[in-house]
Amino acid sequence: MFRFLQFLWEISWKHIVIATVAGVMSGAANALFISLINQSVNRAAVPNALVYFAILASFIIISSLLAQVMLIYLSQNAIYQLRLKLSNSILSSPLQHLEHLGENRVLVTLTDDVRSLTHAVSCIPNLCIDFATVLGCLVYIGWLSGVIFALTVGSAALAIWCVQTQLGRAKHLFTSAREEEDTLLKHFQAITKGTKELKLHRSRRKEFMGEYLQGTAMSLRRKNTTAQKSFTLANSFGQVTQFISLGFIIFVLPVLMNVPRPLLATYMLTSTFLAMPMQNLLSRIPDLMRGNIALRKIERMKLSLSNFSETESEIATEL
Repeated sequence: MFRFLQFLWEISWKHIVIATVAGVMSGAANALFISLINQSVNRAAVPNALVYFAILASFIIISSLLAQVMLIYLSQNAIYQLRLKLSNSILSSPLQHLEHLGENRVLVTLTDDVRSLTHAVSCIPNLCIDFATVLGCLVYIGWLSGVIFALTVGSAALAIWCVQTQLGRAKHLFTSAREEEDTLLKHFQAITKGTKELKLHRSRRKEFMGEYLQGTAMSLRRKNTTAQKSFTLANSFGQVTQFISLGFIIFVLPVLMNVPRPLLATYMLTSTFLAMPMQNLLSRIPDLMRGNIALRKIERMKLSLSNFSETESEIATEL
């Protein structure tokens, strides 16, 4: 994952800095927004509450918009540069090496890998806003009560750990599935290039469909399904830990210690505000992982291509 973030930083660190600052400010504004709502709900005297409400709401919208726009520019620029560099690397590679790699590997890299990376990069804007919101809510909870903050952070850490425990296995499956895609595209090319031969020989067609194409497609389906299912189960367990933490704080903690009712009401409001961005962060991990795998695959291919790249003089001599 570090290489994926490094890749984005190399593309445009200025956009990342602006988006990060705007995101942090948006998260802080969200915390103040919740505080204002809480005080108003509890009928506390807040001078010019409506004015503050309008100012904070406007600031949250503007800062979130600024962060997302900056990251949209970043993501699209990253995709643009990646496509150009990859295409240039392929065009500058000797024909013999391209034939050794195989047309199917080149095509999958230009299509599926770039698409996976595009999808992963497109997730970044919303992830940054969600992360800033979660951080702001946690800071506000910490200001309200150290005990409730510790319980909330503990349950969140447990939910993240549940996902992390699945990362190793899922990463292996996603990587293996990515290799299967090379083979599957090779079979698809065999269909388009050998259609006439496969139509004329029924036994060969049956063998090709049963032993090669269907087997590869089934293997790809099984690996992707298993990897995604493991993430789904981990996310569900993470939700269970959050519900347990919520139930413990609301129903059990007041029995064990003196917890004011207004504090519980504030916690319930904040945790409700926190639930959606937290789930978004956990659910986007598979997309980021596939993007990281695609980037590593592209870089390995780019490295191998650059190792065999023809110089301009050699190309000119051949022409």
